[in-house]
Amino acid sequence: SRAAIIQRFGNAEGLRMRMARQHIAHFQKLLEQLPVSRDGDALIALAAFVGQLVGGRQQLTAFMLNLHADLQDEKLGELQKERAAALHQAIALRMPPVAIEPESAVSAFRAHLSGSLIQWQSSPEAVSAGDFLAARTREWLRLASVPFSGDAMDRQAPSPQAVTAAASEL
Repeated sequence: SRAAIIQRFGNAEGLRMRMARQHIAHFQKLLEQLPVSRDGDALIALAAFVGQLVGGRQQLTAFMLNLHADLQDEKLGELQKERAAALHQAIALRMPPVAIEPESAVSAFRAHLSGSLIQWQSSPEAVSAGDFLAARTREWLRLASVPFSGDAMDRQAPSPQAVTAAASEL
């Protein structure tokens, strides 16, 4: 009841703040449980985790609407920034060396996750968000030349030196 909310949390905003803090703490705890290594496999696991948290398309829509509303409020916006910082840090801990600066790579990977979720939202494919993000992340890793387990391209692609040597024999 309204009286119980006021007695326990002061007002509805107090309840929202408490719930937001709890969700962010839970998110951070889950991130800490993921494998940490600077390689493609860890980034795939992180992407699949994010997709699993999203759930279904309706849950993603609800999350985006709540995110937008939270960002309009100063206090809730700060909490959302903490959540984003936790994800940013989790990516940074797993990002292997790539051709660009580490901070730029982390930002690019975050953009990849966000963009892929939007792509999944409008995709007719009957695949989970976790599977979709994992598949798109494998493509991102190939683009960034980051190896990962089970990558057929990694095992079969000739080295640049081999391609140059073969071309010179023609």
